[in-house]
Amino acid sequence: MTYRDHLLTCPRCGATLVRQTRRETWPCPACGGVAVELGELIRILMRYAPELIPDGANSLVTTRRAAAGPALRCAACTRPMQPVELHGVNLDRCTHDELLWFEARQLDVVIDAAMNEVEARKGWGQRLRDLLFAN
Repeated sequence: MTYRDHLLTCPRCGATLVRQTRRETWPCPACGGVAVELGELIRILMRYAPELIPDGANSLVTTRRAAAGPALRCAACTRPMQPVELHGVNLDRCTHDELLWFEARQLDVVIDAAMNEVEARKGWGQRLRDLLFAN
């Protein structure tokens, strides 16, 4: 599948990424990483934890971190990606294509952290109601 008229390749292992049906995500079948379009990440987090995105996309992943090594290249445009942090998870972001690179299982860690943060904000009464009236 193409993204902006180019095949996406894994910035870690060079394998061709395949777009998931109905999502703007491209998992790597070889190393387990995944490229995620920023808008899709926001849709995912809005589904699980909408209050974690009060200021929109720009405040979501703008915290820069020190690069541990050479910058990864964007899966779409091959420009160097910026190292960023999201919910304590180190990621890489292409500001040109608005793609984020998650290493294997990092997207799950971010979603779990978001859900845990939402759960921690609930009072005991709300948690009890959730348990009693869950489907």
